[in-house]
Amino acid sequence: MKLNYFYVIFLLVGIHTYAQIVEPASAVNMHTFQIEMEAQYAVQREGVQKKVAWSLPSALFRYGILNGVELQLNAPLIKEELYENEHLVHKKLSKFANLQVGAAVTLWQQNSIIPQAALMARMIIPVRNNQEFKGLGELISLNFSNTFAKKWSLNYNVGFVHGTDNSNAGYYILNLLYNLNPKVHFFMENFSDFDSSVSSQNLNAGGGYNFKGNMSIDFSVANGLNHHLFYTSVIFTWAINTKHNKNL
Repeated sequence: MKLNYFYVIFLLVGIHTYAQIVEPASAVNMHTFQIEMEAQYAVQREGVQKKVAWSLPSALFRYGILNGVELQLNAPLIKEELYENEHLVHKKLSKFANLQVGAAVTLWQQNSIIPQAALMARMIIPVRNNQEFKGLGELISLNFSNTFAKKWSLNYNVGFVHGTDNSNAGYYILNLLYNLNPKVHFFMENFSDFDSSVSSQNLNAGGGYNFKGNMSIDFSVANGLNHHLFYTSVIFTWAINTKHNKNL
């Protein structure tokens, strides 16, 4: 059963400020410690098989060490079940999956039609026994963003994943965001991942509410366009200014 989308989507768990899959085109501010807690639920079907996965929740930590440079630690807590003809045939209890350690660097700011850009890189480190483990994995992404008409932004990523089982996959994400006001936003997003033999297309939509400048909650729902997938996510984000020991 080919499940590229599960692999990539849970690598990207915990997304900056919004519950989209798209990654930001800038690092968090210097001395900012950002905590992102995300609960995800996904179901994918292929033939007589069905795979169900949860993250309960997963955590992404970001810290701005310099202007335009952040460190990242991603700890996905995932539970998986595999069914055949609606009968449970395999179950993995809630355990930490592949730990990710990395960084993001802001490359440049937006200048007219030239988008803002950032480079993100993470090392994928298995923290549980895996018979398919053949070495450390890597995730590399170029992230772009264009803001226009004040309330709209177009955000897009192009990335590559080298798995711990020596597999390779590419992906791209195209996201359109609308800020209704300073507290409410909505988005629509296309996510695609692919390797040499298969490609999946998915449509994601949702919105969120900013409680204050440093706290927000977001919700999203996705469906596969060329395969049987359902995915939903809720994320809580909290940014803390560690230099002044107070919330941003």
